Formats: sequence, structure tokens, C-alpha cells
Amino acid sequence: MRKWMLSFVFVLTVSLAACNNDDMEDVFTKAMEVSEGMESAEVVMDISQLLSSGESMNLEMQSEMKAEMIVDPIAMYQSGTMHMEMDGFPMDMETEMYMTEEGLFTYDSMSQSWIRLDNEMYADLANLEQQDPSAQLELLEPFMDDVEFEETADGYIFRFAGEGESLNQFSEKVLAEYMDTEMFADFGADITEILESMTVNKLNYEMVIDKQTYETKTFTMDLDMTVAAEGEELSISQQVNAEYTGINTVDSIEVPQEVLDNAVDMSY
Repeated sequence: MRKWMLSFVFVLTVSLAACNNDDMEDVFTKAMEVSEGMESAEVVMDISQLLSSGESMNLEMQSEMKAEMIVDPIAMYQSGTMHMEMDGFPMDMETEMYMTEEGLFTYDSMSQSWIRLDNEMYADLANLEQQDPSAQLELLEPFMDDVEFEETADGYIFRFAGEGESLNQFSEKVLAEYMDTEMFADFGADITEILESMTVNKLNYEMVIDKQTYETKTFTMDLDMTVAAEGEELSISQQVNAEYTGINTVDSIEVPQEVLDNAVDMSY
């Protein structure tokens, strides 16, 4: 169930000054050009999730992650901690993962061993772009009439501020981008059915762009929604905070030989 929500960001509190639409379009164009040219990145992420279904299930998760990624070919190293609490029972675990063309390797803290997942899992994750600033900016592009643009002393802020039908349309694009469709198939559900049955109560989406480099500095998303399925209603609350601590700073990501030698194969 924790795979419902993924992805990647850090909240800034600043004094703001309004700018005009010409400024917004110019900054957006430059930010897109820079993000599309990004070859690698270092990211710090903080993800909070709460999933509940009446009295039958209550799952709370808090993750703190650091990640290094290379865009082409996609490769990633991620490490961090996760705190889970389900129906009052807490669990803490260390997480570590390598994703390269050699496969997807994840550390199981329960058995204290490395697991190699099959190549299909690598292919699925290689198509996810949650940590790619250009993909995040592209989500905003069709909704620029509903985007607030503000300038700070050292950056620019793009913030989705739509409501009504524009909120529903933007929410569908965000969820289709970030949800794992294969996971839904495993539960016998289709992403289209999920989108049709959802009610979005709140979606705040914000990106901060560096004033000098036009690189993405932070990305935040605050989502509150409900999904009706099989006569039950699932409430989902998620806050994602990500800070890009380095752009084009990662030269390579390699799976250590010790992991390659000792990983246990597991199909997904």
C-alpha cells in the first residue's frame, strides 16, 4: 500500500513581490531549457503519508531520503529512513537502493540482505520522472492561467492556484504521473477507474527556481484526496518536499561489487 505515493522537496517561507505575465513566461521558458539540459542531480526528500479507510486500516509513514540520479541512461542511488505505523504498531527501517542498467537492488533491513528485482521492475521505474524538474514543469505548462508567479530576493516561485474543474484536471495529470499503474493492476484496479472515483480535497503544487541559474531549487506538493473502491472510501494525505542540492554534480552511479555478489534474485 505504501507504493501508492512516491516521489520528491522542502518548504520555503519568504517575502514575495508580484510580477507580470511576461516575466512568468520568460522565466518558465528559461527554467524549462535548463531542466531539459540537466544530466544529473542530488536530491534531499521528505515524504509524509497517511492512508486510512474507516476503522479497517490506518497507515502512517514518514520517509527521509537522499538520492543521486543520472538522467540518461536512468540510474539512481537512494538511501534513508522510513518510519511506519499501522493501526498503532510502529516500525522503523533503513532503506537503500541502487537502480542501474544492471538491475534494481534494494536492501532488506529485516533480513539484512540485498535483493535483486527483475529487469521489468527496472524498466517500470526507469519510466518514472518524479525527480526530473522538466517533467514537473511540464505538468504546469497547460495550466499557466491558473499558476501564480512571484519573485523573491533570490528566486522565482510557480504555484498552482486553480480550483473547480482546473483543479480536477491538474490533479488527474499529477496522479497519472506519480501513481504506479502496475501496482493498481496487482490490486485488480485500473488507473482510469481510480481517477474517476477520486475526490481531491486539496492540492498545493509549488516549484522554486533559482534567480541566477534558472535551476529548480525545490519542489513541494501537498495532496489530500479520497478514493471510493469496492464500497469503501480510502483517504489519502501526502506531503512531498524535495530540495535539489546539486545539479550536474553526479558523474556515475555504480552498484558495489559486494552487492552484485550477494544479492538474492527475486521476481516482482
